[in-house]
Amino acid sequence: MEQDGSAKIKKSSSTAPEVPNSARPVLGIVGVTAFYPMTVVRTLAQVGYEPQPATIGPSLWTRTPGRYYPNLLSYANFLRKREGFTVLFTGLTPRIVSSLTSTAIEDAISAKIRAAIPDRSGDGDKSVRAKGLASTMYDMTVACAAKTVGVAVTQPLQVVMVRMICSIASEDQVYSGFFSTIKEIYQTEGFSGFFR
Repeated sequence: MEQDGSAKIKKSSSTAPEVPNSARPVLGIVGVTAFYPMTVVRTLAQVGYEPQPATIGPSLWTRTPGRYYPNLLSYANFLRKREGFTVLFTGLTPRIVSSLTSTAIEDAISAKIRAAIPDRSGDGDKSVRAKGLASTMYDMTVACAAKTVGVAVTQPLQVVMVRMICSIASEDQVYSGFFSTIKEIYQTEGFSGFFR
């Protein structure tokens, strides 16, 4: 600190470092794979497959007895012990393909929109706050449109993933592999089966 009382303040950056575009797919695959067992457990619970019985225990706040199902980690551990470690990664292939496809589509759509409709929030005699709000609204609109297209295009892969996960509960081999699941859905339900 200087003697005259004025301190040199180091300006810190409040934004996170930019991830290079070449690293985004790799980071996406690592993230999807790391948390995928929880996706399997969550999906099975959502379709009503509860292989473990509920236990009776006190509630957190009122201490009144109630029935509680196991948490995600104990559910995953139960599946691992019963079916093996690989069951926690059932349907990972369509999930990774969906993630990569969605990212590529979203980036392409976003670039096309930004090229066709440039951001004009900095134009005119607006205040800094109004320019910031307009720029934020523009970015949100572009991201929303790109995400909508990405989700719509990758919906068939999500259906394949869910069918493969649900085959754990039914113990049938109809939806055992990525390509066999696609073939089975198309043969039994037609193209509309991928959007159910």
